[in-house]
Amino acid sequence: MRIWRFKGSLLPILIIVSMVAPAILLISISPRVIGVSRNHSPVWDFTAENYKKGNNIAGVTTSYYTNFNPDTHGNEKDNIRSTYLEGGWTWPGDQICTLEFENYERIYSIYWKVRRTLFGVIDEMCYLKVHKIDGWQTIDQHLVGPWEGFEKEIELNGQSIDKVQFYGVSRQIDLQHAQWWVYEIEIYEALPWPPVLVSISPSSQEGAPGEKLAYASTIVNAGENEDNYHLSLSDSAGWSLELENEVLEVPAGENQTTTLTVTIPENAEPGTEDNITVTATSQTDNAISNSDTCIGRVKVVRGVKVLISPSNQENLPGGMLNYAITVSNTGNVPDNYSLENSDNAGWVLSLDNDLLTIPVGENQTTTLRISVPVDAMPGTEDFITVIATSKADNTIGDNDSCIARVVSPWTGTVKFKLENLYKVRLEKDLQLNTGSKLVVKFYEYDNALQAESIIENFVPTTTVKENENVPHPLGAPVPPTKYPGGTVQIARLVLTTDNTEEVISTISSLSVHQSDLRKRFFDILGEWFKYPEQHDAFRAEVMDILLQWFSAPP
Repeated sequence: MRIWRFKGSLLPILIIVSMVAPAILLISISPRVIGVSRNHSPVWDFTAENYKKGNNIAGVTTSYYTNFNPDTHGNEKDNIRSTYLEGGWTWPGDQICTLEFENYERIYSIYWKVRRTLFGVIDEMCYLKVHKIDGWQTIDQHLVGPWEGFEKEIELNGQSIDKVQFYGVSRQIDLQHAQWWVYEIEIYEALPWPPVLVSISPSSQEGAPGEKLAYASTIVNAGENEDNYHLSLSDSAGWSLELENEVLEVPAGENQTTTLTVTIPENAEPGTEDNITVTATSQTDNAISNSDTCIGRVKVVRGVKVLISPSNQENLPGGMLNYAITVSNTGNVPDNYSLENSDNAGWVLSLDNDLLTIPVGENQTTTLRISVPVDAMPGTEDFITVIATSKADNTIGDNDSCIARVVSPWTGTVKFKLENLYKVRLEKDLQLNTGSKLVVKFYEYDNALQAESIIENFVPTTTVKENENVPHPLGAPVPPTKYPGGTVQIARLVLTTDNTEEVISTISSLSVHQSDLRKRFFDILGEWFKYPEQHDAFRAEVMDILLQWFSAPP
């Protein structure tokens, strides 16, 4: 804001001063400094647009006045109507000067310069107003004291108006307190700048290495004449860039669009960005140009795959099951994955590792260990899930599931039969899920072990399906006598480890009752005449039947 002095003829003033008090006269003959306006408060906030300051177009307006003395008002500055210097004695009431355009005009700024003269003590307000489509709005206001003034330029940045108004408030108007508003108003048009505008859409894209990204590049001719524009490209990363058109002819006020194609290099690192600039330059005037930028980005792809092997296993109550958990990085950046497990039966689960760091395209394996409860019922199944989640992005994850099953040590059927007093008959159809031996153990009635016979060595899981006679190990005659050393009293088929004393499960058992001895006695009588060569054996067996009779259960 400039500070300026007012100097001019004092004759009109002295005429008035002769009619007022000497004190006022002394004030009138002293030159006064016109100071900065007081209590200025902005009313409008403007948003800058793409305009530049044009010519002063106040001279094309039509002017209207209210409460100004027409004899002293309406002078032109330097005989140029485009800048108003309006000054003169005022009539009582508010003084208004309105400048009107024929049509709405886009205005860049309005400059106004105001001075007030008054033989009095009252401060008065003056306003700068504009008329827009939605009505009048005050864009600046000042409280001005006697002999004070100001100057200021208000930016409108392209707003459309059709009227500009100076509005001065005058309350102290009489012969003794004559007032003279002196003001200048300059109105500058807003010119689109630059007259060519470039816009790129979208402003940012991403893709995989080797992928092509397409952008729409629009050239707007905001000037008044048709023009041809040369389009040029530049970027920060040196990627392959291509424009569908390098020259565009664009009529005034219109636009043309061409396609920008950006090719991401095959070896580009994920996350790399390329800043691309499209510049349009007028072929009529190479000082007129504009540009816009966009971003091409190598997409960061995160991915993970989980695989559990085997998919199901089974074991006995109290046993352990181990599963291999393989986690693969299927993304294009190294990643850290957290591992979690869950199940539906509440068994004890543990992972050897709960965090894996895996390079691109590689995998790592850890072990899931499952403890089968000792009280778990055979046939019970536990469904277990292992989840791997990217530490960098928790929306990226994968999972796989497996089954842990409780099995019986064996399944199937066994039929036990007394073949004679020295051997048993076994009919077996078994699946053996654990252990390593099938053993027939022979006991006395008091459960004292007499002897045992291993009838099967195996590796689980295996199926045994056969019929066989299993002799009592002590059932043959013991020299020098002709009588066997042991008879079948109680026989048990058991599943054991390599150590036959470690019995895993008793599969079936046979206890010889008096009814079995009676049946065997009558069988011998039935065979006596058929097999005379067996008479000695029959006599020995009958003797053992009689000896065992009283010990056998009924």
